[in-house]
Amino acid sequence: MRSILVVMKKLWALKSRTPRMRNASFAIVLLALAALGGCSNKIQADPLCPQTGFIGGTDQMTILAPGTHEAVGHATINGFTGECKFKDKKSSNLLVSLTLPFTFERGKGGAALKSEQLPYFIAVLGPEEKILQRTAFTTTVSFDDDGIGRSSEDHVLKIPLPTRADADHYKIIIGFAMTREQVKYNEDHKTDATKPGEIPKK
Repeated sequence: MRSILVVMKKLWALKSRTPRMRNASFAIVLLALAALGGCSNKIQADPLCPQTGFIGGTDQMTILAPGTHEAVGHATINGFTGECKFKDKKSSNLLVSLTLPFTFERGKGGAALKSEQLPYFIAVLGPEEKILQRTAFTTTVSFDDDGIGRSSEDHVLKIPLPTRADADHYKIIIGFAMTREQVKYNEDHKTDATKPGEIPKK
């Protein structure tokens, strides 16, 4: 657990294009990383996928109106899909494609909004929990007449491996970039745990 704590402190401290990520809660991050599940399926037996999943609770984010507890809206990362493959027959560079679908439901505090930007991140950890990659992103959702916004984002991660057999010793973690206030709101309004996504066979 001490090693995980050190890793996540480093992850939190990394400079990002989305500064709010540096305000994430360690407690919720640590619990989820410790329990991070692997891929539900393997890709044609070779290559293996890295262990991939959400940081616990951060697949859900509620945006609150400034100075109030009135919800502007609630965002969800609705799982993920993707695939793993090596660059070529001889390469140990693993390519992981991910598709992340987002939904945002507008609340009373966001009744006048036409669109909203949602910050999120993807990080790659090595076998010793060393942070190898961490990138911040935003997705923009536009609302329909019912106050629901949807978007989908595609990503391709390139992970250099010592050998092909090392793939399942790596981790890919995903989550919304939340403020402390948003993390606390999640903790105070807990729902059933989200089922992990999976990277299925081609």
